[in-house]
Order: sequence, then structure tokens, then C-alpha cells
Amino acid sequence: MNSNRRKLLQTAVLASTTFCLPSLARSTDSPDASKIIEAIKSRRSVRAYTAAPISASDLKTILECGMLAPSAANEQPWEFIVIEDKAILGKIGEINHYASFAKHAPLAILACLNEAKEKEKGMGVLDIAIACENMLLAAHALGLGGVFTGIYPIKERIEGFQKLADLPATVVPIGLLVFGHPQINSVRSPDRFNADAIHKNKWNAK
Repeated sequence: MNSNRRKLLQTAVLASTTFCLPSLARSTDSPDASKIIEAIKSRRSVRAYTAAPISASDLKTILECGMLAPSAANEQPWEFIVIEDKAILGKIGEINHYASFAKHAPLAILACLNEAKEKEKGMGVLDIAIACENMLLAAHALGLGGVFTGIYPIKERIEGFQKLADLPATVVPIGLLVFGHPQINSVRSPDRFNADAIHKNKWNAK
């Protein structure tokens, strides 16, 4: 990826976090909407990576963007386990075979819900999901590839990752995000707009 495109994507996606911060979105420093939309439309799930490591600064940026996600009552009930140990990454496929490719990635982030921080019960899972999307977009902006692999609400996966990461009983793994430098350039996502999925005011309104 050339430096100009990398800078464009960095600006676009990092700025996209202002969608959850209205006061910033109205400022004179508002990001270019077209850049944000382009970043969202061009992001793809990436499961094959080179051997190149992810820098500490890029990792910090990804986590920062995750923590800028909207949160019910601003509880921010998330916990993030950064997994770089190859032995641990190699065991992930034993818990979820759909995520077995993680053993070839430089790192993964286990996104968890800390139930002790969750006062609005049931909302924390949504908070974590939004945080995960922020992190995926941030990784894309940095020229990295990433993919979300589901854990919650599958009991066997929850228990497996709790044991793998030595989590307290009150910390529930929601999803595992795997990141790395893409082996190949991603292909633009197909147009998914479906007018039949849109309903005005009521389900059967004409």
C-alpha cells in the first residue's frame, strides 16, 4: 500500500470515531464524509497474513479506537486481551475451528465483557460489538487486515476462551479479532444494499 493511500485511510477511519461524539462532528475539523464512507465500503474480512509483526503504535491506535465506541450509560464495560504468544494463538483452533488461521497471525485481540462494570444488563454485549467494529475499521485504516470471529453466546467457546486466557468468572469473551498484514490486496465488497430490507414506520406500511 502506498503512503498516500495509507494516510488517506488513516485519516478517514480514525476520524470516523467522531460519529459517536456529536460535539466533535459539528466542529470545523469535521472529517470528509466521503473518506469515511469509502473506508467502510472497502473494508473486508482478512484471514491470511504475512509474517510481518504489528507495531506497538498501530496496536495502540486500534485499541484506542475500540475504546471510543458508544457505550450504554458510558459504562465502557470492555476488557481486551492482546494475544501475541504463538503457543496460545496455536490453541485457538481447538476452541473454534473457524478461527484456526489465528495460528498464522501476529496477534489477536480477545474482546470481553466485564459484567462487574455492566449496570444496564444486556447492553454490554452491544457495546463490545461496536468496539470491535471500530477496531476493525482502525486496522483497515492502518493498512492491516482483520476479521471478527464469534464466541458469545456459544457456551463451549465461552468456556474455552475463559480457560485459554485465564479469565475471571465475571469476564465473558464476546469475540476474537485476528489481525495481520494482508497476504494479498483485498477485493472491494460487493454492493449489499437491499431495498427489500427497509421498512418505513411499520413492517407492512405501504
